[in-house]
Amino acid sequence: MSLLGPFAAIGRQTAGISKTDFSYSGLEPDELLVSEDSVSEFERSVFSLVEAAGYDVLSPEQAKKQLPEDITPYEYCLGREPWDRVFHLLFSNTD
Repeated sequence: MSLLGPFAAIGRQTAGISKTDFSYSGLEPDELLVSEDSVSEFERSVFSLVEAAGYDVLSPEQAKKQLPEDITPYEYCLGREPWDRVFHLLFSNTD
């Protein structure tokens, strides 16, 4: 979910969690799902809950739209460079 507006990105990735650390692989714009891609009740529930909370779930096509040349993310992104898509602007590192 984006801190810049009511937008969310949903996809399938893995996470490694132990008693001492965790790691995860970040999503890329072309890995996003749309609700029609849901294959389980869990995935359908995630889409329903996120949308019910007022978020617009970005499709891969929306997320991959090129930013104008003079607009860049405020902070770095955890994904692959170049960070020149709508996805990168909405989901740059904001901590």
